[in-house]
Amino acid sequence: MPPQPPRSHVILLSRADAGRRRSLLNQEALLSALRPALKQPQELQVFQWQRGVALHAIARRFSRASLILGPHGGAFLNMIFCPIGTPIVEIGYHDRSPMAYPSYFFTMARRLGHEFWVVLGDGGYERPIKAPVRELVALIPWILEAKR
Repeated sequence: MPPQPPRSHVILLSRADAGRRRSLLNQEALLSALRPALKQPQELQVFQWQRGVALHAIARRFSRASLILGPHGGAFLNMIFCPIGTPIVEIGYHDRSPMAYPSYFFTMARRLGHEFWVVLGDGGYERPIKAPVRELVALIPWILEAKR
């Protein structure tokens, strides 16, 4: 079996291109707070789907992820490229029609052998989500440290 590539980055799945549907209202605040909370050599990267990017490039990027997080959305399907045991953190939402749990991303993560967490922000399926920044800044480094 070939050696595994180094897993040195946390990937934030961005829905900034999705208009208001489950985009993070406070994505920049989350990035600003999370970057200094990560220990070296961890690096925070933003992933946003782009037309024309080769699938093998996406697979390579996710194969090096030490953790992926983001608001509920289809970009979580990229977890199929992550090594077994990769932590997945889904940012869900409180709404009048609450998010179904366990979500299908939970089911997918568990079947792929990944660890899975969900945190709930204010928002909804058809609206933006305000991520719980303080909770995520405490949770993400804790998960990464536990994986060492």
